[in-house]
Amino acid sequence: MISDQTRGIVLASSAGLCWGCMSVAAQYLFTDLGFTPEDLVALRLLASGALLIAIDFLLNPRNVVAPVLRRENLPAVLLYGAGVLSGQYTFFLSIAHTNAGTAAILVGTQPLMILLWLAVHDGRRITPREAFCLLLALFGVGCLVTKGDLSSLDFSVAGVLFGLLSAASGAFSTIQPRNVLRRIGAGLTAGWGLFAGGCIMAVFNPPWAARVAWTWEAAAACCVVILIGTVVAFWCYLASTKYVSPAVTGLLVSFEPLSAVVLSALLLGVTFGAWELAGAGAILANLVLLSLRRSR
Repeated sequence: MISDQTRGIVLASSAGLCWGCMSVAAQYLFTDLGFTPEDLVALRLLASGALLIAIDFLLNPRNVVAPVLRRENLPAVLLYGAGVLSGQYTFFLSIAHTNAGTAAILVGTQPLMILLWLAVHDGRRITPREAFCLLLALFGVGCLVTKGDLSSLDFSVAGVLFGLLSAASGAFSTIQPRNVLRRIGAGLTAGWGLFAGGCIMAVFNPPWAARVAWTWEAAAACCVVILIGTVVAFWCYLASTKYVSPAVTGLLVSFEPLSAVVLSALLLGVTFGAWELAGAGAILANLVLLSLRRSR
């Protein structure tokens, strides 16, 4: 008989692994199949948002439209959708300018951005452990950016900036919907938020007008991005919170950059030098330390 603790750990790990798979599939679409970040983000948000709404309805049959259209909920859902769109778009741009592993690692600075926001906005004091984590994350990003060579600075400025912007947008999307989550639930908030973000992007770059060759490889990679990297990952994340403590659930964040680095090296032939691996290790260590701190 599987214990609740084991079940929660497996679910949390699976969510991070799914996000890592999504990063690698996105890089494959950009580098080998001619997709652009604009093409993929609209398709992903529209399709995954619709699927999450449908799944929420099947699991809990009710009116899934009326709660979102209420005056106190609609602005918050639309704002959340804009934040999700910003985070996903800049994440895909970072992948396009660097690679899946580096982009996922940069997004791993998101918990620290949440800490800084709470310190500035809510007056929450940053503890010595959290300050150490901040320095650790900065060291990690510096290793990724410079690759240990300050004289040449061989890196993509755009890729790093887009990765950090994605982390900032993710931090915003974590903090902003707290009230509407309590009112209408995570399923509807996430589903309609994703769908709203996809609608915004579709105005400027409709996915049905994308100039790409729809081969079976392209369709399979898109299914990985939409089904595994969004719907399955989101379900595993929510399910894990029922069985394990916030400390264990928080550790799932570490599996995304780790799995993205490993899979991009194994499947796409991306190489990482010693300094880049040191930077990845520093950021992953900071995520673990923050998760352990949250449990206390």
